[in-house]
Amino acid sequence: MQKGLRFWDAAWPNLEVLPSLLEVSLEGCQFSGPLPSAWGGLTSLTFLDVSGNSLGGNGAAALPAAWGGMAALQELRVGKLGLTGDALAPLAAAAYMPGLMKLKAADNQLTGLPAGARGCAACRLLLGARTAAQPASH
Repeated sequence: MQKGLRFWDAAWPNLEVLPSLLEVSLEGCQFSGPLPSAWGGLTSLTFLDVSGNSLGGNGAAALPAAWGGMAALQELRVGKLGLTGDALAPLAAAAYMPGLMKLKAADNQLTGLPAGARGCAACRLLLGARTAAQPASH
């Protein structure tokens, strides 16, 4: 039995029209394409799970710069999303998702975590066994 809703070849929903959303779970809904930059305006969001969907061909650009505006976000789940390389690089910016406390990014093909990512201090990173990520060294 499949979890969640089923959308075949569906684009990501226009959540930005609901700026007061607190929690969103879209795990395994079969959405595809780049994550929407417009979601950066969801400043009240505290939990976001987009795991188990498809980014298409360019997973490295997975975390839009505009998502840094999600100041209240405490938990972000991006597992099984097809992230590659340094897709978590935006997390190194001090003002990017300043409230983030937990990041789940298991089952991706990440090659490293950015130096200065909050994983060293406030953020608890849950990368999982099949993610190749290791903290970058100076």
